[in-house]
Amino acid sequence: MELALVHDYIESNVFYHDKWDEQTEQIRQVVINNSEAILKRELPHHFGGTKEIPIDVMVEQCLHILEFDDSHRRAEMGVSYFMASGLYVSFDKKFADRSIAKTILHRFPRRKFGRYSHSRSDTFRGY
Repeated sequence: MELALVHDYIESNVFYHDKWDEQTEQIRQVVINNSEAILKRELPHHFGGTKEIPIDVMVEQCLHILEFDDSHRRAEMGVSYFMASGLYVSFDKKFADRSIAKTILHRFPRRKFGRYSHSRSDTFRGY
């Protein structure tokens, strides 16, 4: 997706865009590329192939990536706690994957598949 298109949408529709304004154009383009890759990889049934990613979804994901700080990255890697300048930071043991913004997941949920009931033939029981 083009940087100018995303930037114009953010300038005209997003109130809190300070993190976006702090970045250089090169960093902004990297964020757009990462957002597109994450959305296509994590939600292929919604955005895979030639399906176009809506601009509002792309902007939401870009701003979500910019909100990550070092502690979020550490929690994703499995760190449960760390000390920084005398401050003890602890993470929830059930840390959920937050690579996609919550608002996007509400609109485009991940598909779950599986079968929760089994027929007798599937259990290999002879009786």
